[in-house]
Amino acid sequence: MIHIDSATLVDYMERILAAAGTPADIAAVVAATLVDADLKGVESHGILRVPHYLELIERDYIKPGARPDLIRDAPALSVMDSNQGFGHFALRELCERTAAKAKATGIAFGGLINTTHTGRIGWFAERIAERGLAIQIMGGGSHRLPEHTAVAPFGGADRTLGTNPLTLGWPGGRFGPIVADFSTSATAEGKVRFHREKGQALPPDWIVDRDGHPSTDPRDLYAGGAIMPMGGHKGYGMALFNEFLGGVMLGPTYEANWSVIIIDVGAFADPESVRADAESLLARIKRSRPMPGHDAVLVPGEPETRTARRRSRDGIPITPSIWNRIRDAAAALGVEM
Repeated sequence: MIHIDSATLVDYMERILAAAGTPADIAAVVAATLVDADLKGVESHGILRVPHYLELIERDYIKPGARPDLIRDAPALSVMDSNQGFGHFALRELCERTAAKAKATGIAFGGLINTTHTGRIGWFAERIAERGLAIQIMGGGSHRLPEHTAVAPFGGADRTLGTNPLTLGWPGGRFGPIVADFSTSATAEGKVRFHREKGQALPPDWIVDRDGHPSTDPRDLYAGGAIMPMGGHKGYGMALFNEFLGGVMLGPTYEANWSVIIIDVGAFADPESVRADAESLLARIKRSRPMPGHDAVLVPGEPETRTARRRSRDGIPITPSIWNRIRDAAAALGVEM
């Protein structure tokens, strides 16, 4: 296993993306989100994505220099078109605009269409929640695009939905921003990809093979299988709601559309009272007795924070096969470590 510090990785990823035609400010956002995912242990959304991004740029699927356009604007509403550019940058722009509107109106909605992969969504929620705002980000809209569906409906075997993520973030006072970030499927496709890269078997409740039988072989997903919904019918219902917002309401999709709701908690109650009550709730949860097999009760986002603290000290571990693929792709662009 290779260990590299986050600052070195960010610089390297920025230079690789820039060599592929990405403007510096966009490359900086994309690199920051990818390395932060690895720093926090979410490797499925980390730098392993870079060689694939480069392939998509080569195929003109990702337009690296594209910037989002504002196509609908109202006091508490924004809809932006990513123009097939990097989703990381476009979603960051949408969250910033929606946060400013929420500060003015109390609550605001944002929509993003025509975008490509956006990376780890928790990265965006963390930055909004640390400002004293609550945020909900929902992905969906791929039901018209069979090539972007990977999830079977509850009780079904065929791919009909995307992984349709749901991310929730809110201020936790001294506990920092609290972020729950998960797909409405049993897992994200990137995690299956990560297990395949490492040659590891999957947990038994993640995917089914092309005939609808449960499988632990990650290759079965890419041979016509499907990911199961999270929590059976519950995750299925949440995925359909995300699909309504992203696909039915916002309209046609390039890869996935995104809906963002941001709330200024200060518009509803005294911010100091909210902070104190949030801290009290979280402290009570942390005092809960852990069940056998657990050393403590954690709040959402705490495992990532613990991992980031350790990897900031020891470096980010990278599987040699993934690292070699990144280095080869970089070298082809004339970029050295």
